[in-house]
Amino acid sequence: MFKIILSRMTALLAVILVLVSSCVPANIPSVALPTVDDFYRSNEIIHRKELRLGIVPGPYGDMFVETIFPHLKKLGYTLEVYEFANFMMPNFALAEGQIDLNMFQHNDFLIDFKFENNLNLTAITEIPTLPMSLFSNTYYCLTDIGFGAEIIVPNDTTNLSRSLRILEFAGLIRLAPDINRARAVIDDIIENPRGLNFRLMNAEDIPSILPYVELGIVNGNFIISYGLDLDTALHNEVLAENYLNVIAVRTEDLGQQFVRDIINVIYSAEFREAILDGNGKFYHFQMPRNFARITTNSWKEDQSEDID
Repeated sequence: MFKIILSRMTALLAVILVLVSSCVPANIPSVALPTVDDFYRSNEIIHRKELRLGIVPGPYGDMFVETIFPHLKKLGYTLEVYEFANFMMPNFALAEGQIDLNMFQHNDFLIDFKFENNLNLTAITEIPTLPMSLFSNTYYCLTDIGFGAEIIVPNDTTNLSRSLRILEFAGLIRLAPDINRARAVIDDIIENPRGLNFRLMNAEDIPSILPYVELGIVNGNFIISYGLDLDTALHNEVLAENYLNVIAVRTEDLGQQFVRDIINVIYSAEFREAILDGNGKFYHFQMPRNFARITTNSWKEDQSEDID
């Protein structure tokens, strides 16, 4: 069984959020997704069967419930799904032990967030992901965009830089060639031939104001939940590897059985078939690079060499 719970900030998390600095460290370490060598067998395995999943509005809660949890249920797991209103709270809730895993963010966002806030969280696998997209209720193609149009973009570091690269790829701006493009900001724009006026906003708030603005870049999490259609977007992102969404857990839980069971589901033929179903809701998601070639058996073989 599973339950969906709409979660509000607890008093504790609210205090934490107030104390968090909005500044981004100058040098964030480059951290890759773990390999099989990182999934060690813990000295103290807790056979946790009651899983608590944190999500934000969007399709990823449905993906977990419909394509992952049915296999976990056969192993005796139950599930509670906690839906948070913004991108910050699921990571704080995970670090504080209020949930056991979350599934809503890409790896770059997780890396930035955990180093900014000193959280011991780790991504365990990539998942099929919707791209960011440029939407407009005013214009029907890129060439229609008028001079001085206002565009709303996310205000967090990773998704702002990602939005700017999308606009550059669409031919609407040009960024300075000598910058760190993973940390691009508005001041790094050296050509803006359409005179776009940028307005920064929390990513979760952008879809709701699309009817009232000329242009907006929307994270994949919110495209389906707000009833947006990728086919009507002016431009859809081609996701770089580090912008595929991930499932995250507390680093101390890497060796726990529930993590291993989730990995086995993600790498199974049944999961791939469910995602690639042409009549399903996830068919248009961009797939992880290893999605087609890794099998459950190959992962288990690699694991056994490391942990037995």
